[in-house]
Amino acid sequence: MRIAVFILLLLTNLSLSAQTFTGKVKGKKGELLVGASVVASTESKSTVAYCLTSDKGEYRLNIPKGKNPASITVSYIGYQKKTIPFADLKDGMTITLTEGGFKLKEVKIKAERIKSTGDTLTYSVAGFRQGQDRSIADVIAKMPGLEVKADGKVEYQGTPINKFYIEGLDLMGAQYGVANQNISADKIKSVQVLENHQSVKSLRGVAFSEQAALNLVLKDDAKAVWTGTADIGLGWGDDFLYDCRLMGMRFNKKYQTLMMYKNNNIGKQLDNEVLDLAALLKGRTGSESGFLSMMSVAAPDLADNRYTFNNSHLVAGNWLWKTGKDSELRVQGNGFIDKTDMQDYSSSTYLTLADMPVIVEEQNVCNTRSE
Repeated sequence: MRIAVFILLLLTNLSLSAQTFTGKVKGKKGELLVGASVVASTESKSTVAYCLTSDKGEYRLNIPKGKNPASITVSYIGYQKKTIPFADLKDGMTITLTEGGFKLKEVKIKAERIKSTGDTLTYSVAGFRQGQDRSIADVIAKMPGLEVKADGKVEYQGTPINKFYIEGLDLMGAQYGVANQNISADKIKSVQVLENHQSVKSLRGVAFSEQAALNLVLKDDAKAVWTGTADIGLGWGDDFLYDCRLMGMRFNKKYQTLMMYKNNNIGKQLDNEVLDLAALLKGRTGSESGFLSMMSVAAPDLADNRYTFNNSHLVAGNWLWKTGKDSELRVQGNGFIDKTDMQDYSSSTYLTLADMPVIVEEQNVCNTRSE
C-alpha cells in the first residue's frame, strides 16, 4: 500500500515539474535552419513556451511547471509551417520542414501627398485622386493652392500660371485646356508646381516672375508609347443624344503629340478647350464685334447643359518636336463647328384691385448661333 502511494506521488510530482526538450530543426535536404521558431501552445492557441533555434539549428524548449501544451508548431521563412501533437515530441527529436510559399499580411502603402524641393512643389496624383475623377483637371482642382476655372484656366495662389508643361515640354502653348481637361488622371504620376517660373530662358536669373508653371509627370507606362481613349455615350430623350470623345497621344523627350475629336449635343460647351488662354487673360478673346449681336438671355442658376441645346464638333491636333537644346517646333490645328440654341421665357403677373383686369407681362427670347 505504501509503495503504491509512493509511486502515485512520484508520478504526480513529475507531471507538475518543468520539462525541457532539445533537438534540431532541418530542411528536407539536411540543411540546418537557424532562427526557426518553436512554439508550444494549448488547445485554445495560447502560447506556453517559445524558443528560436541556435546557429547550429538546435532548439531548447522549456515547458513551465504545471503547463500542459497540446501541440508544437515550428515555422521558418520560406518553409511550410509544421504542427505536431505535444505527446509525439521526444527529447533529442529532429523536426524536418518542407520548402514552400507563405502569405504576407496585407500592407497598405500611402503616397506622400505633397513634397517640397526648392521652388518646386510636387503633388502626388494618387494622394488626391478620387474614384469619380476622370481628367487630370479634376484632380488638380483638389490640390491645395491650385484652382481650375470653368474656362479651363489654372491658377496657383490666385494667379494664373504662365506655362503648362508635359514632361518638361510645352506641347499645348496657351491652349492647354485641351490637355488638362482630356488627359486621363490615371496616366499622370504627379503634378509639379514650379514657383516664380521665368518662362523666357534668357531672362532667368535676371527678371523675376510672380507666376508659377505646371508640369505633368507621366507614369512610366504612359511614356514613349501610343495611348488612346474612346468614350462613347449614347441616349434618347426628346431626341437622339450623344457625347463622344476619341483621343490618341504619345509623349517622350523629343516628340509629343495629342490628337482628339469630340462631339456632343447635351449642352456641354467645347469651345473653352481651344481658347487662347493667354489672350483671354489679357482681355482678348479673338472674336470680332459685328453689326448684329445676340439678344440677351438671362442665365438661370443652373449648369449650361440644363438649358442649352447644341450640336458641337471639335477636332484638335498638337505636335511638338524637340529640335535642339534650346529650340523646338510646335504645330497646332483646331477645327470647331457649333450650333447652339438658347431659349428664355419669363412671365410676370400683376394683380390689381378686385374685379379689375389682371396685367401679365411675358418675354420670350430664342437665340440660335452657328459658327
